[in-house]
Amino acid sequence: MVLNTFFQCLSHTWYIAVDMQFCIITPPLLIMLRRKPKLTLSFVALMGVLSCTAFFILTWFYDIGPSAVGFTDVVLKYVYVTPHTRASTWMIGFLFGYVLHNFKGKPLKLATFTKTSSWVVIMSVMIGLVLYHKRFLNQGPWPLLETALFNTLTRPLWSIALCGIIFLCVSGHGDVINSFLSKPIFSILIRLNYNVYLTHVIALVYTYGSFKTPYFGETGRVLIDFWSIYALTLVMALIWTLAFESPFIAIERNLRKKNGKSEESVKANNHTPVNNA
Repeated sequence: MVLNTFFQCLSHTWYIAVDMQFCIITPPLLIMLRRKPKLTLSFVALMGVLSCTAFFILTWFYDIGPSAVGFTDVVLKYVYVTPHTRASTWMIGFLFGYVLHNFKGKPLKLATFTKTSSWVVIMSVMIGLVLYHKRFLNQGPWPLLETALFNTLTRPLWSIALCGIIFLCVSGHGDVINSFLSKPIFSILIRLNYNVYLTHVIALVYTYGSFKTPYFGETGRVLIDFWSIYALTLVMALIWTLAFESPFIAIERNLRKKNGKSEESVKANNHTPVNNA
């Protein structure tokens, strides 16, 4: 379940398998980054480019439509759940993490025009990507070159925009957006986020599986369904967190405390002066 992306207990847990594979390669990359940073950063950047290239070639070769719209067997098998097509966004995050680590939250002076332009570009990219999806809601066929570029560039561009938001907030230029994202409510939601992901499909299946008449996805109806399903998912995630995740976190915390105390006692014993009679 945590490694194989093709045979999953639950269909949506492919992400856990992909994420686990990236977690496995992270320690070697971090070791390399410490010893040879330029070589490692170049390697990671190259892997990101190759990931985008693989996505483009697979889309072109198998004549795959927009991966975010048409969930066919071909899309799922070759591009949607595969780590080599998902690696580009992870590589972008890795490179940005290195930049953020070296930046260390230092205040950055930006002219008003530069700051405003940065926010305009970031918001334009994100809104443009969301709106561009509407083009593919119409029945195809679509130009193959367009779908290949769409599949290849959508997620990397979105990731770069997110990195831009984080950097502006960390550097002291987040203003209203930073204040909003720093609200305490988000710290609570973040703790539930993983279990929301694990349980949301149960809420979806329960809600839509109980319909006895055809469903028509009007905007108002979709909004009502979204918030009701999200509320149900939060309740399930809270129960799941309290029942399984929190106890193990508490056990791990206690073990670390005991280990820390034992290490302190060993150090104290090693440094205890010996009085010779």
